[in-house]
Amino acid sequence: MNRLTLEQAEQVRIDAVNGISDRDLAAQYGVSERVIRDCRLGNRYKKASGPIVKRTKLSDGRVRDMREEASNTKVSFRDLAEKYGVSVSYVSLVVSGKRRAKAGGPISEPRHRWFSVNSHI
Repeated sequence: MNRLTLEQAEQVRIDAVNGISDRDLAAQYGVSERVIRDCRLGNRYKKASGPIVKRTKLSDGRVRDMREEASNTKVSFRDLAEKYGVSVSYVSLVVSGKRRAKAGGPISEPRHRWFSVNSHI
């Protein structure tokens, strides 16, 4: 896997402030999303300048909104993750009620990504 230069790490942080997703930045620089996230959070490339960008925590209201959207539409978890500034896995945990259960909103059954529950029939 490629590494970022200090100049690239600074640009990643600037781009993250401007709302570019970790996924898009990883594709642009040819590194993993984890490298981008660690750079953005300041866990890697500590000598690089640029703002440290932490994604905001979801309020209870935004958790309820996310759950409503997931239950009422065919929106993908990826699209929800982009919209709310969180990871796809976190969307899955929130929507299924495994995280933030007390926030309210409809709790959905987990979505199976690669197969249907009844695919063996």
